[in-house]
Amino acid sequence: MGEALVSVIISAYNHEKYIGETLKSIINQTYTNIELILFNDGSKDKTHEVIISLKEELNKRFTDFHYFSKENEGISKTFNRGIKLARGKYIKVFGSDDILYPNAISELVIYMERYKKYGAVFGNGYHAFTSLISLNKKRYSEDNRFSKQFKFKSGYIHRHIIKNLPLIPTITVMFRKEVLDELGGYDENLPCEDIDLYVRMSNKYMIGFMKKNIAIHRLHDDNNGLKPEIMLPTLNAMLKKYDVSGIFKDSEERKLFLEVIYWVERVLSSVNWNRYDFIKDKKIIAWGTGGLAKKYLKNFPFEITYFVDKNPKKQFGKFENYKVLPPHSILKEKREEIFVVILSSFYQEIDKWLQSRGLVFKKHYY
Repeated sequence: MGEALVSVIISAYNHEKYIGETLKSIINQTYTNIELILFNDGSKDKTHEVIISLKEELNKRFTDFHYFSKENEGISKTFNRGIKLARGKYIKVFGSDDILYPNAISELVIYMERYKKYGAVFGNGYHAFTSLISLNKKRYSEDNRFSKQFKFKSGYIHRHIIKNLPLIPTITVMFRKEVLDELGGYDENLPCEDIDLYVRMSNKYMIGFMKKNIAIHRLHDDNNGLKPEIMLPTLNAMLKKYDVSGIFKDSEERKLFLEVIYWVERVLSSVNWNRYDFIKDKKIIAWGTGGLAKKYLKNFPFEITYFVDKNPKKQFGKFENYKVLPPHSILKEKREEIFVVILSSFYQEIDKWLQSRGLVFKKHYY
């Protein structure tokens, strides 16, 4: 029996700088039986011209190649169009700015063929800035590996997904076509298309995690994934929807979902620091030395005394010319004289650590 057909669906919008490299990574897949369904979703730049320049190569490489240049409809409607057109046993939706490792589709199919009761599978990979990305590069900073940011599991992971939204790295996911059809695809009324699908899918199907690195998520100024103006309306709309549909199995699941909303409000949204004028005379300690910390430092209005980080490799070094100390350094300070600012995506873990040691949210830390 030959290879199962895999349908790869890409929706591109104003990604003239990235779409060529993305398509090359699909062309370079070791898996041969691929149907590529490609949409230019009303781009105003030269995305269409880049695609046209590769059209002959795309036609030769893939079992089937379909290209549609259309008015902008948004990613959910566009992906749903692709799902309806797809003939593959498996479906791989993909961003028009990200990169797949050459063996990605092959590894995902092997997993799905082995675990036939799973509705979907996702894998590992890296976040990387454009300047660091190369089609031939296999390894990036371990701090930016997906599994460093979330603890991934396999099986019936409905509650785990709710607790850790946005958990699954979408660029690595492969679905069974029949499962997507049954679920009705993406909810076109939501600003962010994928997290709702994973919650609904995990409510009925097992989802698998594959430890292998198979993709690179490109970091740039136009990434939409964790923007609060997209995430907050999506999560609030999902909450109303789930209260009606009864998808929460108990009150604890609803509570976990609310904690995710609070996390987005605290960590991703802009903070009105005028309300925290009382901290200007305190010793300010910043927790976190990653990309989020760099982002917030640009507009942080108060003087930071030092940073803390749980990573032993960063401790007693420098971050943006500030010294970096272990977290237990906080406990040596007089509580009424300090204020801890969390500048890390591991907010929930740090929040619990601080609370367990007697620090109070908004009084001693934010």
